[in-house]
Amino acid sequence: MKRLSPELAVLCNWLSQVAGLPNGKRAIADPSEALDECRFRQLLEENQLVPLWMSEGGPTVDKLPAGLRSPPLEWRQAYYQSGRQAALRLAVLRQIRLALQDEVEGVVLKGMALTPTLYREAAARPMRDIDLLFASSADKERARDRLIEAGFSMGASDVIHHHLPPVFDPAGRVSIELHDNLLTPSLPATCLDALWATRQPLGKFSGLATLGPAAAWFHHALHAFSDPVDSPLLRDLFEVAWLASRLTPAEREQVMELASLSGRSQTVLRCGNFAADLFGGLKWESVSAGPHETWCWRRLEWTRPVSLLQRFVQHTGRERFNRLCEAPDERNPLPWLILVVRGITQRLFRGVRGRCRLWPTRYVRPSYPFVRIDGNALIRNSDTRAVHMLNQQAAAVWKAAEAPITCTELMQQVDAGMTNRECRHVVRTLVQSGLLEPGAFRPSKKPAPVS
Repeated sequence: MKRLSPELAVLCNWLSQVAGLPNGKRAIADPSEALDECRFRQLLEENQLVPLWMSEGGPTVDKLPAGLRSPPLEWRQAYYQSGRQAALRLAVLRQIRLALQDEVEGVVLKGMALTPTLYREAAARPMRDIDLLFASSADKERARDRLIEAGFSMGASDVIHHHLPPVFDPAGRVSIELHDNLLTPSLPATCLDALWATRQPLGKFSGLATLGPAAAWFHHALHAFSDPVDSPLLRDLFEVAWLASRLTPAEREQVMELASLSGRSQTVLRCGNFAADLFGGLKWESVSAGPHETWCWRRLEWTRPVSLLQRFVQHTGRERFNRLCEAPDERNPLPWLILVVRGITQRLFRGVRGRCRLWPTRYVRPSYPFVRIDGNALIRNSDTRAVHMLNQQAAAVWKAAEAPITCTELMQQVDAGMTNRECRHVVRTLVQSGLLEPGAFRPSKKPAPVS
């Protein structure tokens, strides 16, 4: 196991205490090493652990520097906002149950299923959306039709990976993803049947269920190692270790069967062992570590990049993870290096062109589903599944970029009381969030609003 930075080690120790886990053997911070308070805060934010930190009394942890004992105001606001969103998702889940009317059975996945099992309060576990799994494609489409009849709105018209485009609640605040598989490329039908057979009723929500403990652990471990860049990896691994600590010997055997049926046993068991290294607990059968784990150790230390070197490291890491998700045991660096060089070349090309007055950069908005709310815009990034709420100025700029357009042309079209400098700042922020694409000269597809 690679040695952790002091900030990450303290965070792992604290998470282990929250869940009552024994902690990894080498995850203990050296008390002689100084703790970087700024980086510690960044790790909490990067892994979406701020609400849990506030809920579980993180500022009262022993031997914590004085600067971390006074959480900033925005953390309190994030905690309260997480609580409001949790109540809203619960209300939307009730409306989903009423809309389906017991005609179609759905299984609640990931965050909505984990929260009542692990966390003492729903506010401690923020999430992006509600995920529902159905037994077949026909059931998934029938559920979509029932929801639309009940007033829900449909997102973009194209199928996204292993689920339909998101459905939004009537208020446009919560997105719902309807699945008939758990992964792209798809899991075998035999594995899905075995997963479906483990389902258990979801409390008072008749017509809705959750996966059994073994199947829930299998799905969470598979998701954690299949999407390590855009998801909060540390929190996902923490939940993998927490769920594993509650499995009985019989359920662990069931996990092994599901892993074998899935054809991805190496990925799942490696994730389980990786989580055990961080937080302690029993390890799974002997599985040799691969390059995926090496990059996951590096990924755990990432925070929001502020320097060119950090952006370069994270860019190369993202490209490496993309290759490893296609070929988990690939050790030949050539295909990865080709992707890295290509990405850097394109980035430099865009930068040079952006500074050339004779060849100005044009920006275009991707075809992401969105909802207009009182002049603002709620946008869902279909690639990362992140949801963004834009204020009126940013929404006006984003709306004007329906076709490739320069900053100067945006200023001429947008009437939002912005100076040229403010407009460029908005454009730069939208590009960093993935909501504008620089260097697109071809006409873009017009994104259809969902309401």
